[in-house]
This record gives sequence, C-alpha cells and structure tokens, in this order.
Amino acid sequence: MSLTRQTVVSGLSHTVSVGALLLVQIIVARIYGPSGRGVFASVFAITGFLVLMLGTGHGVSNAYFVASGKQTTAEAAGSSVLGLIVSLLLISVAVAYIMCFRPSFAALAGNRILFWGFLMIPFNLTALFLSGILRGIGHTGQSYWYYGVVNSSWLAAIVVFCFLFSFRSLEAVFISKIIAETVAVGVMLFFLRSYIDYSWLKPRFEKFRESVAYSLRFYFTLIANPMAIRVEVIIIPMFLLDEAALGLYAQAFAVLNQIMVVSNVVGYVLMPQVAKNIGASVQLTAQACRVVLTITLLLGVFVMFASKYLVPVIFGKDFSPIVPLMWIMFPGIVIQSISKVLYHYFQGVNRPMTVSVIFLISLVVMLAIDIVSVPRIGIQGAAIGTLVACFLETAMFSFAFIRTSKISWGELFVLKSSDWQYMSNKCLGYIKRKA
Repeated sequence: MSLTRQTVVSGLSHTVSVGALLLVQIIVARIYGPSGRGVFASVFAITGFLVLMLGTGHGVSNAYFVASGKQTTAEAAGSSVLGLIVSLLLISVAVAYIMCFRPSFAALAGNRILFWGFLMIPFNLTALFLSGILRGIGHTGQSYWYYGVVNSSWLAAIVVFCFLFSFRSLEAVFISKIIAETVAVGVMLFFLRSYIDYSWLKPRFEKFRESVAYSLRFYFTLIANPMAIRVEVIIIPMFLLDEAALGLYAQAFAVLNQIMVVSNVVGYVLMPQVAKNIGASVQLTAQACRVVLTITLLLGVFVMFASKYLVPVIFGKDFSPIVPLMWIMFPGIVIQSISKVLYHYFQGVNRPMTVSVIFLISLVVMLAIDIVSVPRIGIQGAAIGTLVACFLETAMFSFAFIRTSKISWGELFVLKSSDWQYMSNKCLGYIKRKA
C-alpha cells in the first residue's frame, strides 16, 4: 500500500478516533464537571504511565522488527506473549502498592475507580502489541484502526451506561473503556488472521530478548514523551490537590491536541517506510514536516478563534476558563507537530538514544517549570511548562535531523510551491481512482 493511501486510510481512522474521543470528553465534562474531569485525567495518566514504564515495549519493537524483516509475524507474536506476561507481573506489583498505600499522585481517585482503571491495562497492552505487528507488515491503515475502534466502542458503551441505564457514577467511564479495549483486541486478531498461524505460535526467549533490548533503548522515548502520557497530570496533584483546576488544564490540552491530527497520522505511517529505505527517507521526512506544520497552523488558528464561542456551548460554562490556557499552549502545540514527525523518523533509522535524550530533557524542563510555577500562579504554570517543553523538544529534534541529513532549516520549516502541487496531485489522483 502506498504512503499516500496509508496516510488517507489512517487519517480516516484518526478522524473517527478523535471525533469519538471528543464526544467522550464532552459527556464526561457535562455529567461530572471539572472535578470529575480531573479525576478522569489523573487515573488515565497513571494507568498509561504504568503501561509505558513497566511494559516491555513490544508495540514499538514489533513494528520495527517485522518491517525490517528481522522477525516473522509469528516470532513477534510469540515474543509479545512473553512480554505480556512479564509486563503484567511488574504492573501487578506497582498496582498493589498504589492500591494499598494511595500515594499522593493517586489521591484524587477512590480505590474503586483506581481498580477499574488498572483493569484496563492487560487489554490495552494486548491490543498495542497486535497493532504493532500489523504496522510492521505494512498494514499501517489497519493498525491505526485500533484507535478508531477503541474510542468509538468506548463512546457507544458510555452512552449505554450513562443514558440508557442511567449509571452516572464515574466508574462507568472506566468499565466502558475495558469493554472498548476488549473489542479492539478482537478486531486486531481478525485483521491478523491471515498473517499469523496461531497453531504454530511458539514464544522464543531469544526473540523476546531481542525485542526488549530494542525497546529498552527507547525507554525514555516511551515514558518521558511529555505529549504522549501527561506526566504532569500525575505530578501536579502532589502540590495542587484541586480536581477542578486539574480538570480544566486536562481539557484545555485535550481540545488543543486535536489539531495534531495530521502530524500524528503522517508520523505513524512514515516510520515503517523509513525502516524499509533509510536512504530515500530524508527528503520525504523534510517534506512531511513542512506540510504538517502548515496544515497544523491553519487548523489551529481556526480552532483557537472558534473556541471562545464553542467551548462554553459544548463543554458547559464551567469550562470557559480553558480558553486562556489554550492560548498559552497554542504556539508550542503547533511547532511541536514537526517533532511528532521527526520522532517517528528517528525510530525508523534505529536511533533510539537520540529520541530518549530529547524527550528526557524536555520532560525535566517541563516538570521543573510546573514545580516552580504551579504553586504560585496556579494551573497557568502548567500551561507555560507545556509551551516551553514543546519549543525545546522541536528545537532539539530539528537540530539532530539537520545535523545528520545536511539539509537547511528552511527545507524543514518553509513550505515550497512544489509541496502544494504534490498534495493537490495526490488528492486529485486518489479521488479520480475512487470515482
């Protein structure tokens, strides 16, 4: 499947995913208010961080090893089985500690909500590992449907619980997510039915060790990416135990993050292409950065000017304060669209330490700003931390890419006339083929 077609298919899936997730956030905001939104964000950040911190990283390694031909699909699947067992053992210890001792970063949620949140983890890991294999064999579009399936199933389950059965407890949000992850696992298995002979599935320790060695080199890439898992949502409650303020900040970022739709899709599709042909990927990556930055900026300007009028209508008047927070983070989120693409490029060329160092530095800077500013100026301090982290991250990624590829800064940031022609030809060609 061509890069353009994979991007279109993945884009459609991402649109479904973003739309469903936005509706989920609207339901949570409308029913539970800023305080409930804060608990929602905190629990999901904790569970997501555990998945990345104590997982074996087979979602990433499966895509790389299968795409590069270093592992067969059956070998990757067998290694994933061992990875799932190891991950669950490690996560069980962490969950037991959190449930028993309730550290300050989990102080916003009750034990029952935490329990349902942690129960999502096995299903989430399984679906991610299977999605990685699909991505590795070149079916990036089908792989990306994981996100669309999860969020649309989640939306459907929440509607049933909250409106059909009138189950308005916050636990309904997490129970419905478990149902959605289960559906996603089934869909990934259906997509893979022709590519893996499960009757011959034999986990091999050497392949497991190979995959873990690769993912460990991406360790800080996984856990320190400030934009992947909102680590500051876990840290902020340690010195600001205000569910409503945390909920406003989480919702502001969630709304603004929707403008990253193009950069997320392009980067996701780009990585297997880079792994297959590293030499030809430099110009393709540079062009992707230029196009993504332009589209993200145009989309972001529209969202920001519309947010003043739409946010109170969609989420309720209690969420009106998120608009100033969005304006603070807006420039950083736009420029960070470039690092979204370059992050996947460095994954494809097997340079995990570069990515890990960049993410670790940006994470430390962001948390340092949060710790200093949030107790003094409130949640606006967290927005400033995100802004600075985005600019710093993009600057470091851009410098690393330009240094190795020998291209100019203009080739990375400034859109060319040939880019417009390329995009129009591809879009028109695709429409004509479908017609």
